[in-house]
Amino acid sequence: MHFIGTLIDYGLHNPLMFKCSLSKMMKNHKKHGVHKKDVTIVCEVIMKYCLEVLDQHHSTTLEAAFKSLMRSIADTFDE
Repeated sequence: MHFIGTLIDYGLHNPLMFKCSLSKMMKNHKKHGVHKKDVTIVCEVIMKYCLEVLDQHHSTTLEAAFKSLMRSIADTFDE
């Protein structure tokens, strides 16, 4: 989960590091046979968990931001 926080921070403040971090993560995971469909499932679970934990602080804006982040992570596996 720490990596998700790092990606959020990079996405907000350092787009180059965001892209580099995603690329490195994708390369490392592909070496172990991880595919986009696997990442998509894990991203959905992480997103649902985070939104559930945030409960009353959950907003449509926050959900849209999480979906965008998770889609960016999964889409990296198309490269």
